[in-house]
Amino acid sequence: YFDVPSCLGLWKGARQRPSGGKGYLCQTEINEAEVIFWSHSGGKDSQAGLAYLVRQGFKGKIVVVHSDLGDMEWEPMHHWIESISFGLKVHVVRADMDFFE
Repeated sequence: YFDVPSCLGLWKGARQRPSGGKGYLCQTEINEAEVIFWSHSGGKDSQAGLAYLVRQGFKGKIVVVHSDLGDMEWEPMHHWIESISFGLKVHVVRADMDFFE
């Protein structure tokens, strides 16, 4: 497991390679990964990261996952996320209990 946004330098504080190296510390791992699980909340940060991975040519490796928050969701996000996920299937997961149980 590694944090793709930090590895790609999308988040402040991402660690760059020591002098002389190119890219970020886990670029090799991303390139060599068989599957990239991308958690998508429906927000701009999730979408920006997904768009970046798709633009880099990783679309065939990406599995988009949305964690349904049940009663805590502001609105149903499933259809919205499906509509902005570049044609990728969105896998929705949900806990058996919610925050209030």
